[in-house]
Amino acid sequence: MPADTRKTGLLLEKLGVVKKARLISYYEQNGLQRISPFIEDLKGGKNVALVSSAGTPTISDPGYKLVRECLSQGTKVKAIPGPSALLASLVCSGLPTDKFLFLGYLPKKRVNGSRFLEIFAQ
Repeated sequence: MPADTRKTGLLLEKLGVVKKARLISYYEQNGLQRISPFIEDLKGGKNVALVSSAGTPTISDPGYKLVRECLSQGTKVKAIPGPSALLASLVCSGLPTDKFLFLGYLPKKRVNGSRFLEIFAQ
């Protein structure tokens, strides 16, 4: 599903952080076409921020492809820690945190989610 840049825009406006930021959606269906322009902007000295309105960028989202390409092009990547439902849940669960496996989110259809859990429960 396409990312909604309006959420990020509203947040930036409310915080007064950036008034004229150019927001560009980046999602699975358009990601490959967007990578080159982002790399060009970075090489031209512009700052680019990868923002996710549904969690931490690159965790179960296609942003990792942009990061991977930036690194392969020699572009420096910095992370700013933010909220992560996955990690917050793990930390508050009482489960051991020295090792864990994240397989992504369950499929939306209940039957597919049940099958997914059956496969990995073994």
